Amino acid sequence: MKAKDILIIAAITLLPIGAYAAESHGTTKQMFNKLDTNHDGYISQQESKADADLSRNYNSADTNKDGKLEESEFSAFEQDRDIGNMPMKKNQ
Repeated sequence: MKAKDILIIAAITLLPIGAYAAESHGTTKQMFNKLDTNHDGYISQQESKADADLSRNYNSADTNKDGKLEESEFSAFEQDRDIGNMPMKKNQ
């Protein structure tokens, strides 16, 4: 088998992973936009109450500690939630 054939097989094999990542990102962006009810580009602590997990873990998700979640912080939170790598706090 030639190197070119191996690359083609690898690309075909990895194609579904790339499609999932793109779909997941779109879903995360949609969820961010849904939670950002005042459309200011951030999720406030008040807005986070629409998502119980996010509300409980808001301070941890706010990694730059500015009191609001940017889309990148929310995306990282969603990634941690998806892989089960999120501390589940009962009270903040």
